[in-house]
Amino acid sequence: MPELIAAFCRLLREHRLRPAQYARIKDDLLADLADALICDTSLQVVQKTVQALEARRLRAMDAIHVAAASVCGAEVFVSADTRQCAAARDLGLKVVGV
Repeated sequence: MPELIAAFCRLLREHRLRPAQYARIKDDLLADLADALICDTSLQVVQKTVQALEARRLRAMDAIHVAAASVCGAEVFVSADTRQCAAARDLGLKVVGV
């Protein structure tokens, strides 16, 4: 969520989004958050993160996302990042690439 908001803030600063568009996108994201699975960064998440980083070439935040989904028992993992999708599959997650 913070990464998405940061990206949309950048687009707003670059005048590629109008303030009303930004507000609508942010409201939609916050509404979607009600259906999201929120997972604390527990020791188990950290351990799975290390496992994912050692097994695959990933950015740290991508590895955290995959590990958290695995630990929290996510029904599906959705990403446009092929490396992140591969790491999610390695941890036994059902993956939907976009």
